[in-house]
Amino acid sequence: MIRLIFLGAPGTGKGTISSYLKENHGFYHISSGDIFRFYAKEEKSELAEEIKSYINNGLYVPDELTNRTVADFYQRNKDHEKIIFDGYPRTLNQCEYIDQVIDFTHVILLQPTDWDVIIKRLSSRRSCPECKRIYNIDSVDFKPKVDNQCDVCKVELIHRKDDDPSVITTRIDVYNEQTKPVIEYYKNKNLLHIVDANKSFEELYKIVLDIVNKK
Repeated sequence: MIRLIFLGAPGTGKGTISSYLKENHGFYHISSGDIFRFYAKEEKSELAEEIKSYINNGLYVPDELTNRTVADFYQRNKDHEKIIFDGYPRTLNQCEYIDQVIDFTHVILLQPTDWDVIIKRLSSRRSCPECKRIYNIDSVDFKPKVDNQCDVCKVELIHRKDDDPSVITTRIDVYNEQTKPVIEYYKNKNLLHIVDANKSFEELYKIVLDIVNKK
């Protein structure tokens, strides 16, 4: 049984690697954003109503509610042999809570040695407004087949505001400051593996596979 946490600032590749692990190696991918969308749109319960009251009013979902939501979602899906957690936990409080619920086997931190590479990667990112598929106009592997058009939906790709270089820098700074305690927490538990996020996708993917296959 594998219970993997992916840590990494925006643009480090954890979402892309998670998708490949899901498609090619049978991992079940749990992201905090997907969980909130599920409860806000599909689920009918007291917990869902609590979440909607925050999301529909544009409010930050507090740790206590986030923790209960993730734990509830995990209990519904815990029969999967291999699970990735992407975007959670993000705070020390979340780490301490979820460790009482889940016995994690691996924590992988995608940490760049050169942040300029990540900023360029993100600013070159384009996304489909319909299927949410992500492309990169500067990458041979992730460029759309037709310029500025989704391969699947055939609609025009968009450049999100939060992929502007000035916004990216702020997002990275906030993420790094927020996750310092999380990194130290899992380092002290001897679960942390640090991988250079500046490596090519192929190299990153191979390293991640090697790590998760060790246990």
